[in-house]
This record gives sequence, structure tokens and C-alpha cells, in this order.
Amino acid sequence: MSENPQPLPSKVTFSFKKAPDYRIYPATGAWGGPTIDQRHLLMNISIDHPTLPSYTAHSVDEGGKIDLQHITDSASASDLERELLCGILLDKGTAKVLGQWLIDNAEKLMGEPK
Repeated sequence: MSENPQPLPSKVTFSFKKAPDYRIYPATGAWGGPTIDQRHLLMNISIDHPTLPSYTAHSVDEGGKIDLQHITDSASASDLERELLCGILLDKGTAKVLGQWLIDNAEKLMGEPK
């Protein structure tokens, strides 16, 4: 018995749904590259900001009141911190398409013709 193949649809519609943990992340950069097997691209989205101190010290007066306005000592591991907010793993084709999408939309923001 031969089966007649179903005709391909002329249109497909996608609906958009946000995941429960959907977030918008600020980004000042990305860090990563091809995975060891060279099959994917790992892109870690980051934001750079001044490093928070690991501690601050404040003086206490004779009455036991802490002077929060003046820091007598503090320590930080570095001047700036590059905080990795999330990682995105892309296959080669998706990486190329998203790269072009970023370029196209950046040009729109800058008012540059394509």
C-alpha cells in the first residue's frame, strides 16, 4: 500500500513564551570561544564594574556608635571585576546567524545602511 506524502505547509507560525526564569542581562562584553570538540561556541556574557571590597572597617566612638561615613580600612582583590552573568552554548550555524543578526541590528541603531 503506497502512502501519499502530506504536502508541506506554506506557512509556519511561531508563538513566543518567556520561561519562568527569563531575565534581561546587561552586558559590557563576552568571553569564550570554540569548545574543545570544535562543535560549539561558548559565549559567556559579562559586565565589568568596580570590584566590591571583601571587607570594610569603620571606627567606633566611645559611646559605641559606628561611624558609617568613614572607612578606616578595606581590601579588594583587584580594581575591576568582570562578572560572568550567563553562558550561552551555540552550534556553528546558530552562532553565525546570531552574529549576523547582531551586526544588522547594531547598524540599525547606528543609522548605518546595510
